[in-house]
Amino acid sequence: PNPVTGYIEFDIDGNENTGGEIEYPALRYLANVARFGGLPNEPRFAGRAAVDAASFDGNVLTAPYYEASGEEFHFVLLGEEIHEIDVLVESSGGDPAIFEAGEVWKLEGDFFHKAHAYDDFAILCGSGGGDYEPEVKIRFAHDAQADQTTISLVFPKTNEGSARLIGPSTSIQGADGCDDNQFSIEEVLLDLHWGAVLADSNTRALPEFSFLADWENQGTNQFGTFLDPTTWRVQALVGTAYLPVQADDDEFIWTDVYPNPVLGDMDGDGFSDATDESLILGYVADHDGELNYDVDGDAMNDSLTLFDWGRRFSLFDTNYDGLVNALDVGGPALVGDMNLDGLVDGRDIAPFILALMDPAGYASQFPAADPNVIGDT
Repeated sequence: PNPVTGYIEFDIDGNENTGGEIEYPALRYLANVARFGGLPNEPRFAGRAAVDAASFDGNVLTAPYYEASGEEFHFVLLGEEIHEIDVLVESSGGDPAIFEAGEVWKLEGDFFHKAHAYDDFAILCGSGGGDYEPEVKIRFAHDAQADQTTISLVFPKTNEGSARLIGPSTSIQGADGCDDNQFSIEEVLLDLHWGAVLADSNTRALPEFSFLADWENQGTNQFGTFLDPTTWRVQALVGTAYLPVQADDDEFIWTDVYPNPVLGDMDGDGFSDATDESLILGYVADHDGELNYDVDGDAMNDSLTLFDWGRRFSLFDTNYDGLVNALDVGGPALVGDMNLDGLVDGRDIAPFILALMDPAGYASQFPAADPNVIGDT
């Protein structure tokens, strides 16, 4: 098992125009997905993913709208959120200070937060402030045989569920919007709805109110759907930590995103094709030798060297080497990736069979596939 850090975001109302992140937006999915070689192709993300460091202008009203993630809640995996650790299963001869193979730990801390774009508009908890970060328990369990760690969180949907988690005879508290007593998803939704309904003209004039506005018409009659986790949309950015700690205080190495972009998909249409190649080459031609885009010292050499690469990035650097040039065009096909989603998994089986049995049908369904480089077909 290795350390894991990151954020898993939940859009529970199916509305990408509600919710978002304004506290640390540069540490979220939309701010980093382009580091993985393409743009996400789901319509909810259109025009929102950051494409380079210049995207981070701190203005929620200007594109790309990377702050507007659509999340209502996020599950945060950061060490500073941990308040207490209880080792339930310790490996034989292990180090109690390190999570090791076969171990089970219970962690207590504020790991599940209401989206911070909503904080300034909370109204129910008069003295508690706007954030909603109740203390919860999560379980880390490592299966040594599968070499897989399962992270579990039980969070109440209603205050009735919150009372049951405390004990069978616990009375149910009414929704007060405070996270230091009984807490739930429903309690937050009530605060969002009434915060929007009761907002005055000055509040409605704030740029950040755009994250809350639609909750005025999303009332309790819809909560039944919103409280069903099977309807929630998810995006995630996770990684690990540097070891040892870096002198420049860099903390995170991002390793995975979900949904994963198609490698080389510059326009977010779900394919890497000639249009995307033209966009990459056009970007190089437009900025070759230009200050702030190219720091290689050569005026025109058909290659851009990114400034402060690592902290900074570019969508067009598809192979993530700090350069943007012809090597980022038409990268090598991923053998076995028959549905062109940048992954090799069970979803490639049906397209694989289609390519074997009906090559023309496969070419029609996946026009961006290279017929000469499609794995083992």
